[in-house]
Amino acid sequence: MTEEPKFVVWGYGARSKLVTSWLGISRIVAYIESDEKKIINCGKEGHPIVSFGDYLKSYSMYPVIITPSSHEVEIQEILNQNNIYWHFRLSTNFGIEAVLRQAPMDVLYDKVRSNEIIYVYGFSLVAFVLHDFILKKGKKCELILQDSCCEQLKKFVEKDINWDICNEIQENSAVILSMDLEERDEILFQKAKVRYHDWHNLGSRLDLYGNSRIQKFHNIHRGKRCFVVATGPSLTSEDLDTLYKNNEICISMNAIMYGLANTKWRPTYYVLSDPDGMFYYKEDILKLEAEAKFISDIAWNFTRDEVSDNMYRWHFIRESFDDSFPKFSSDFSLGAYYGSTVAYEGGLQLAAYMGFSEIYLLGTDLSKGGKTYHFYDEANLSFGFSSVVNKSYSRIIKSYLSAKKYADEHNIKIYNATRGGYLEVFERVNFDSLFTDRVLY
Repeated sequence: MTEEPKFVVWGYGARSKLVTSWLGISRIVAYIESDEKKIINCGKEGHPIVSFGDYLKSYSMYPVIITPSSHEVEIQEILNQNNIYWHFRLSTNFGIEAVLRQAPMDVLYDKVRSNEIIYVYGFSLVAFVLHDFILKKGKKCELILQDSCCEQLKKFVEKDINWDICNEIQENSAVILSMDLEERDEILFQKAKVRYHDWHNLGSRLDLYGNSRIQKFHNIHRGKRCFVVATGPSLTSEDLDTLYKNNEICISMNAIMYGLANTKWRPTYYVLSDPDGMFYYKEDILKLEAEAKFISDIAWNFTRDEVSDNMYRWHFIRESFDDSFPKFSSDFSLGAYYGSTVAYEGGLQLAAYMGFSEIYLLGTDLSKGGKTYHFYDEANLSFGFSSVVNKSYSRIIKSYLSAKKYADEHNIKIYNATRGGYLEVFERVNFDSLFTDRVLY
């Protein structure tokens, strides 16, 4: 495959936007949609939105990335029934994010010996991009299909994809893993004495991402209190005024800047984890007054000229936890863990790293419905919002439970000072009562 790999994305929604932001618009050919209202419109950058029938007629030479989370298996079966075997479920291919947006690929590539034959193991979305990356380095690269690949896919790859398929592994070669190594393949590789390079779990390789500039914030506020200010509808300008008058240390997030017209308050620290936020807020993030701004590496999209001394890139560790609880970072300079809400990812994990012994959540409503999800006036903004709280509610609760466990083990008190809302993990406190004995200035 000598040309940059291109894809068709099944779905035209929030998850398809993620895929487009990771791969780049040049790698997307079209979007598949069943909603006729979406089909009649052009997609991102004028790319067509087509029906599945149109895909079969005009675009079936391109692999499909399946993005709708609730219909992945169903869509996969439809593709297989139509003899389309090169497809990827986004839920099992999130590793592509680390490869394309986070990992220092050149540093990793330098660890491959110049005289080694390179193989990419596994038929995955990551494999496509890794194969392309290695070819651009001027090295020959062969694909090793995992043992569990269905026979139809093996025949399809050998016949229709212009890749060099490995039939026999040479000894003392380098195998770059694009997915977990299967047991039967591991036995085969042991005989061939190959070296492994795991490039599909890069998001968890904390040794690759440390930002030493963040280390100066470690325990900078030891023993003090802070407020993690979210943007739920219960938050008011009067609350922000109270924080301002009492000179409270505050960590805030996301689109907080759109509710500051009627207050002098500004966050001490600003955090962003979601690349969608960067898409909408970038110019206003640059203008926002804050002592320091912490932007995740999956959202970071600044030119060299835009980056100022108070901007810090932190590593976003995306580890799925649907059947468990997310981890809580003990070292924010190395990274912070995904938790379905930036209040956990960039708020609580940063606050703990900074050494606060009392953390008060404000504006964490966890809205379950209604027309309003934020405290600012959404009607006056040039872009629309949709809340994901309903879909992510159980994961968000698990994140807060994880934060509470970490806090209890490290003598940190986390309180919920939000007026109302649905978050009951932490002890409730009355926001106004926190200032009765404090001197205003």
